[in-house]
Amino acid sequence: MGGSSNVLSWFWPLARTPDRSTGLEYEVNGFEDLHVSWPPPDPDRIPLPPRDVSDGVAFTGAEGSSYDVQAFKQRKAEDLRRQAGLEIERRKRFHQRLAENSEDESQQSDGPNEKGSDYGEEGWRNSEGERLRDFGVDEDIEFYDEEDLPLGVLIQRRAQAALKELK
Repeated sequence: MGGSSNVLSWFWPLARTPDRSTGLEYEVNGFEDLHVSWPPPDPDRIPLPPRDVSDGVAFTGAEGSSYDVQAFKQRKAEDLRRQAGLEIERRKRFHQRLAENSEDESQQSDGPNEKGSDYGEEGWRNSEGERLRDFGVDEDIEFYDEEDLPLGVLIQRRAQAALKELK
């Protein structure tokens, strides 16, 4: 079909197939072995040698099964004891906590060497007793915006401040 210079004979269904010697020849780089096939064989279809299975190897866990069950139950009990204190405790709302601690707050005085209060959102501690300031977070910054302004108003204020700087 493709070996002829007559293009019309390429599409003729009863035409003779050209000889293999008229086909294309490809250069070989010389790195591969000539006996290696391409594509490589499928590893799932390569037959594996038979395994040597002896009866002595099978079911070796039956001797120490009671020990294994006891060890498993002991490890499970230790895990449950360890995880008992790690459940998530949801905090009460800020205002409820503030009302509960109001009597403690009146007794406590903020001295000059104290850095922030121990109550409220700033006084938050995790289960290990670490505070936000231990991680470098400034606790004096308010957590909630007192001004809930739309974005357009904020942009307008910024533009007015920029105009004042230009004047």
